[in-house]
Amino acid sequence: MLCEEKFLEIYRHLPEGLSFCPYRICPIGAHSDHNLGKITGLAIDKGIHIAYHPKKNGVVEMASLQFPKRAQWHIASVPKEKENDWVDYLRGAT
Repeated sequence: MLCEEKFLEIYRHLPEGLSFCPYRICPIGAHSDHNLGKITGLAIDKGIHIAYHPKKNGVVEMASLQFPKRAQWHIASVPKEKENDWVDYLRGAT
């Protein structure tokens, strides 16, 4: 898997785990699940592959195959404002 190889290249050790999050589609284009409604969404074979390894110091670091800049933040002090980069959503999820 490309993401595992890239992790090894960037961090010089193997990841502890690998995950895959499939994209989903909704044939009727609805987002009714956000309003607790029924959905017609389907998972597809495309998605996001993630290789990860926890750090002991509380720092979250992300690297992407599509963007050159790595992102870092501490788990206890996630920036409250958007930084308008590729990792805003991930910081928000933290």
